[in-house]
Amino acid sequence: MTTKSTETSSEQLGRAIKLASNLHCGQTDKSGEPYILHPLAVMQKCAPIHEVMMVAILHDVVEDCDFSVAQLRSLRFPEIVCTGVQAMTRHVIENGVLVCRTAHEGDKKEVYADFIRRVAKHPIGCIVKCKDIDHNLSPERLNKLDQDEIEFMVKRYRRAQGELYRYFATACFKLYGGLI
Repeated sequence: MTTKSTETSSEQLGRAIKLASNLHCGQTDKSGEPYILHPLAVMQKCAPIHEVMMVAILHDVVEDCDFSVAQLRSLRFPEIVCTGVQAMTRHVIENGVLVCRTAHEGDKKEVYADFIRRVAKHPIGCIVKCKDIDHNLSPERLNKLDQDEIEFMVKRYRRAQGELYRYFATACFKLYGGLI
């Protein structure tokens, strides 16, 4: 897929939505819903800046779809989008080094708290991760899970929110000129 150098951000966003839809095709979330509904909901929470919306719709493609940031770059997505997706990806540990790639069964993943501290420092990543957690903690998603899963998610995500929200306002003012 090649793009023209005159492609608008709206056209790039359309390509990102199509790519995420294709890559997540057939995947379901923990409640059995089509997985793409989650990135779409996160993207809607990140409007109106197209680069932030692109990171939101693509935020799980590297982690969950055997796709790479290098492939995003080869598809000529803006570098800020590529680094945002990279920030949003929980890395795998290979020989003691963090590697941004899809995790497979048996892979050792980056410690979640370290991942949150890393994503918090990327303005777009910080905003998207906050909106990702907001959606993951929404009643419509939580009500479809069993009690043990709910308790695990709430504990993990509330702790992450504490770290992320220390950076959230600064990120919002940088990108939106105010809070969203």
